[in-house]
Amino acid sequence: MSLKQFDQVIETEGLTATFDPDPFTIGLGIFAALAGGGAFLETRRQRQLAERQHRDRFRSAWFNAKRALIYFGRNIDEFETYVLEDNYGGKSFRIGSVRLTVDADRHRSLR
Repeated sequence: MSLKQFDQVIETEGLTATFDPDPFTIGLGIFAALAGGGAFLETRRQRQLAERQHRDRFRSAWFNAKRALIYFGRNIDEFETYVLEDNYGGKSFRIGSVRLTVDADRHRSLR
């Protein structure tokens, strides 16, 4: 029976249709709404925590890489001063073809 047929039967019979809501069903509905809201808030909090941890790890890795590049750049600059001081600039450097000779003091300073 459709809702339209149900309304026609009530009108022809002279009946009144009243529906009493069940308090238990209303309570379950309210509880479900509260539980859904609590689950949403907890999920959002966990997601924000995970995003914050990911951002902190990324920042840490970025700054570590930047410090490594600064350190590497300083070492290159220092090595360049040794090359210029000992006048190695005119020699082509190929591994195994040219031996750079240094004395003990220069060896210590290069280390």
